[in-house]
Amino acid sequence: MRGPELESYCSLADGWNVTLVEGAEALAFARRDIVPDAYVCALDAEWDCTAAPCAALVQLAFRLRSGGREVLLLDLLKLPTHEAHSFLGDVFRNRDVLKVGYAFVGDLRAIDAALGGVASVQPAVDLASLHRVLAVRGLAALPPAGQRGLAGLVHAQLGCTLDKQLQCSAWAERPLSAAQVRYAALDAAILLDLLDAFAAAAPPHRHPLACLTPAAAKPRLVERGRDALADAEQRGGETGPVEVPWAPGDAPRFVCDANLEGLARQLRMCGLDATSTPSGGPHTQRFLVHRWLVDAAEREARLVLTTDKAFVAMRYTRACFLVAAPDKKAQLAQVLAALGIAVPEGRLLSRCAACNGEFGPRPLRPDEVADSGVPLPGSFTALQPAERRRTLRLQLQALSAKGFGKPSVAVKEVTKNKPHWEVERDLCPCSSDRKYADCCAPYLKSKAVAPTPEVVMRSRFTAYVKQVPQYIVDTTHPENPAFGGSANPDGSPSSSLLEDADATCRKVAFRRLNIVRAHAPELDASEAWVTFQAWYRVVGQLGQARKGGPKEKRMDEVSRFLRSPDGRWLYHGGEVAVNGAHKADGEWAEPSS
Repeated sequence: MRGPELESYCSLADGWNVTLVEGAEALAFARRDIVPDAYVCALDAEWDCTAAPCAALVQLAFRLRSGGREVLLLDLLKLPTHEAHSFLGDVFRNRDVLKVGYAFVGDLRAIDAALGGVASVQPAVDLASLHRVLAVRGLAALPPAGQRGLAGLVHAQLGCTLDKQLQCSAWAERPLSAAQVRYAALDAAILLDLLDAFAAAAPPHRHPLACLTPAAAKPRLVERGRDALADAEQRGGETGPVEVPWAPGDAPRFVCDANLEGLARQLRMCGLDATSTPSGGPHTQRFLVHRWLVDAAEREARLVLTTDKAFVAMRYTRACFLVAAPDKKAQLAQVLAALGIAVPEGRLLSRCAACNGEFGPRPLRPDEVADSGVPLPGSFTALQPAERRRTLRLQLQALSAKGFGKPSVAVKEVTKNKPHWEVERDLCPCSSDRKYADCCAPYLKSKAVAPTPEVVMRSRFTAYVKQVPQYIVDTTHPENPAFGGSANPDGSPSSSLLEDADATCRKVAFRRLNIVRAHAPELDASEAWVTFQAWYRVVGQLGQARKGGPKEKRMDEVSRFLRSPDGRWLYHGGEVAVNGAHKADGEWAEPSS
C-alpha cells in the first residue's frame, strides 16, 4: 500500500480480493469459507454525512491463516437486516478473530443505528487508543501523527497519503461507483498495515497490546492474542497483584471503581481504608473515571480494585487488582485472601462508618443526648419536661438501632414495616446505603448522566419511589415495547409512556431494591445486563383494608440496557418474574388473597 514516493497516494495492494456482499448467498459463503479461516479483521463503516450516522456500508478486511486476504463490503441497504445483524454479531463475538478499528466507537454506533443492538466487539484493538498509549511510552520508532486523524496517522507511519475525498460521498445511493468500492476497501485494509507498523515499533515486552498483531501469527494467533487479558486476569487472580503501593507495615488502602461500591463498604466494615469513585458530576466518561482512579492510586498510595478488564490490561498503573467474584461478600474474601490480609475480630463493625457516621465509645444516657450532637426537633426547648424526656428516650432508641445494642420493642414496632429510607430519611431509596443527595438525586434533579447500567437501574427505581415519571421516560430506549405507551383493544393509543409511568408511581409503592448481579460492560460495549430483585406493594385496591393491607410482592428481572448514540445507557427491557411467575414487561402482580 505504500507508494514509491513519500507524497504518493495509498492504494490497495495486490493480493486483496474485494467482494461486494448484497445478498444472503454471498453472506453464507463468507460465513462458511472466510470467517473460520480468519485470525484478524479490520472494521470500518460508511454513511451519509448529511444525516445522522446510520451505516449504509460496513467494510471487513480479513487476513486468513491460509495466506489469503479478503475484503467484504456489506451493503446494509440491500442485505436483509436480520441476516446482516446475525453475521456481524457472529464476527464481533468470535474470540478467534481479533477486531481492529480506528476510533471505531462512531462506526459501531452507526452500525447499531442501522441494525439495532449488535453484540459487543471482543477481542478488539482501537488503533487511535493504541497510538496514544505507545506515544506516551515515548517509542523512538513511532513518529508523531499530529491531529489529522486516520490520514495523519497513515502518513506518519506508512509514508503515503490516504485520499479522503470520497468520505462524504453519497453512500446511501445505489449503485456504488467503482471509486467508492476502492475507497471503502482501502479504508479497512490499510488498518492492518498500521497494526503491523505498531507491532514493529513496540515489541511485545513493551506493551501487552503489541502481541495482539498478526506480525507473530501462528496457526492459532488468538492464543497469543489473549496474553494481555490472561496477564490481567492473573494479576487479579489467585496470585494477587504485581505490587501494592503502601510500604511494608503500613495499613492497606483501597480505591474501588463504581461497580464495587458494595465491596468498599465491606472493606470499611473490616476497619480498612477504602473509598470509591464519585458518582455523577464530571466523572461520567470512562476515560475520566480511569484518570481519577490512577490519580487516587498515585496521590494517596491506594490499590485500585476494579472489575474493568480493559483498565487492567492497559496498565495505566501497576497498583491495580482485577476483582472477578460475583457479589460483595465473595469479592471481600477474594481481596483479603489474595493480599494475605487478616482482619482481627476487634476491628469488625456492624455497619459502615463512612455511610452511617463514627460510633462513640459507649451508648449515651438520656441526659447526655442533648449535648451529643444528635439532631433534635427544632421546638425541643419549648417542650414540657415530660415531652422532653419522651423525645430524649426516642432519640436514645434511635441511637440504639444504629449499633448501640438491641433496639427496643417500640422501635421495632415502628420500623419493622417501613423501608430503610423511610426510617432514615436522608438515605437513598435504591438501597445503596448512601445519602440520597450523593447517590441518585443528581440524576433525577440535575440531569447528570448515569455512568453505568447499574446506576441507571438504581436511579430508575428511585424515580418510581420519588414519583419522577419523566426520568423513567428519559432513560427508556426507543426500541422498548413500552416506549410508545399503552393501546386499547382495538389498537388505538390509550396512554403515553409518561402517563403509564406516572400511574405506576402512584399505584405501586416500591419498597427496596437488591442488585443481584451487574454485568460490567467491556470498553465501547453497546449492551449490558443487570439482574435485580425489587419489593413493592400495589396500593389503593378494594378490599385491602379488610384483608390486612396490601401484600408485599417481589419482582425478579434480568434487564437489558443498550447504549444510545450519545453514549447514555438506556433501559431496553427484560425478562420479569413476579414471585416465581414470569410476566411480560410492564405487568404487575395483583395482591394475593
